[in-house]
Amino acid sequence: MTDNIMVSISMVTYNHEDYIRQAVDSVFAQKTTFEFELIVGEDCSTDNTRAVLLSLKEEYGDRMRLVLHETNQGLSRNSASIRALMRGKYSASLEGDNFWTDEYKLQKQFDFLEAHPDIPAVAHDYAVVFADGKVSCDARLRIKKDFLWGWKNFKKYGLTLRSSTVMMRRAIFPVDDEKYKELRMIAPTMGDTISFSIYCHLGGVYVMHDVMAAMRMPGKKDTSSFSFSNKNKMVEYTYMYIDIVRALEKYFDGKYDLSPLIANRVTGVLSTRLFHPSRVNAKSVNTLWKSLPPKVRMAAVVKMIRKTICSFCRGIVNRLRKKIKGEMYYDGTKRCTR
Repeated sequence: MTDNIMVSISMVTYNHEDYIRQAVDSVFAQKTTFEFELIVGEDCSTDNTRAVLLSLKEEYGDRMRLVLHETNQGLSRNSASIRALMRGKYSASLEGDNFWTDEYKLQKQFDFLEAHPDIPAVAHDYAVVFADGKVSCDARLRIKKDFLWGWKNFKKYGLTLRSSTVMMRRAIFPVDDEKYKELRMIAPTMGDTISFSIYCHLGGVYVMHDVMAAMRMPGKKDTSSFSFSNKNKMVEYTYMYIDIVRALEKYFDGKYDLSPLIANRVTGVLSTRLFHPSRVNAKSVNTLWKSLPPKVRMAAVVKMIRKTICSFCRGIVNRLRKKIKGEMYYDGTKRCTR
């Protein structure tokens, strides 16, 4: 195994027995002019994920490194264990239930970062995988041209990008700094909020319009190392999110007002309470609402109205499109079929 690794790829996995092979194979299907490595953190799954990984390790050899936890670490600690082993100039990530769809994804992002040393990270659009395994032909972000995503986008729309689409300069994260370590351990999940905030602080994320990954929609199966059974505890997670945002403001020494991020999160809670009341307890939502500053509540109301109108209009457009064309799926050969 050469030490000339240019890109390190992290993969966190838990109970991904049905998906992990597709994820790993999509990594090693990448065609590049540089060396890359895959580091997989297996978080003590209760299914056969580990056995599948050991089989894949025999197949791919030293290009694949396994971190096999003996006790469940949770998402944040599992991720940290992988980051400590990375050797590449750049890093990318892919969750064990998702996969990449473009064999030149890594090369395209590598070439961009090499040519633009002032930009810390590059991402791209993605598609959705339905419960039956079919991949939608609709781009999730629906962007028509590349653009630079920064604080303005983050505060207005929330986190619309996905970590499995990002390649970044590994050196931008001060992994040995105690202040940074403390920040990363504020919560056992939602580390994306921290990562993307740091990207924004350093100049933003360049987003390619290319669709180069497929993200699996949440299903009934437990596929998260952070208590997936708590998926309906939206209000509790919101308190956790608020703690992360306040910690970020402190980390950046008060340079940014990140309360719009909290308003985005609260908007999601309100929307769920309105359209799916059985998922969120009214009393807990009311308690959360009363705990928020007036500025955050006002922003959340405005965002809620806007989101409801946009969702209604988008729903009408989607229904008309499907009525005319039918549902379109990616068939594995870069063609869309019904």
